[in-house]
Amino acid sequence: MIKKYYIIIIVMIFGITTGFSQGPEVKMNNVSAGAGAVVVPVEMNNFTAAVGTISMRLTFDPALLTFTGLANINPGFSVPGSTGLTGTMVGANTILISYMDMSIPCVYQPSGHAFDLKFNYTGAEST
Repeated sequence: MIKKYYIIIIVMIFGITTGFSQGPEVKMNNVSAGAGAVVVPVEMNNFTAAVGTISMRLTFDPALLTFTGLANINPGFSVPGSTGLTGTMVGANTILISYMDMSIPCVYQPSGHAFDLKFNYTGAEST
């Protein structure tokens, strides 16, 4: 009987600790702006190890926005042996964000602000 309670307690503790832990996330908050320059901060949180490569595709409405580049890139993306973080247009409405760390071992572990996406907003209304 004691063994049964012991196993139940272990399962409960495991469930509580894993229930509150979060996996890695890339986060962009909502941004409100008038016509003109718009900056969208991007955060990378809960990474438990260094990042060797990043490949993200982001789509947007080109009738409303024009991608103008990346800004405020975290210096961790500029380690020796890395390609640096880049943002490239692929098609009319898709941005490819990429990064590769070729150093061994990879050294940058993201935590918090990673970079900003810069756009020009036309001011046109969207439904």
